[in-house]
Amino acid sequence: MDHIKVDGLDLSTEQLSPNIRILCGTSTGTAGKLVKSRALQEASLENPYNILGVSPTASTEDIKKAYRALAMRHHPDRNPHSSAEVRFNAIKKAYELLSDPQKRAEY
Repeated sequence: MDHIKVDGLDLSTEQLSPNIRILCGTSTGTAGKLVKSRALQEASLENPYNILGVSPTASTEDIKKAYRALAMRHHPDRNPHSSAEVRFNAIKKAYELLSDPQKRAEY
């Protein structure tokens, strides 16, 4: 099983879409950055609880605290890493889902 490491996440290529799996084997240069960006984006959108690092039983206050800490760390204005914007957007979407009681219940 092949793995790709993106921002400290060790992702199995089986978790990625077929198009990303194909690119993982031959990616270099700018294409490699695109592959890593897309891989991170796909993996991070899977589970909002994992994105924020909270349990499914976390309180609204715990979710908000985790969001603020991660948003500060991964905000593109504060973090020059190429995938900071992708990570920040995943964090923002996870918070939007989990901070709304109705959306959280549907999830």
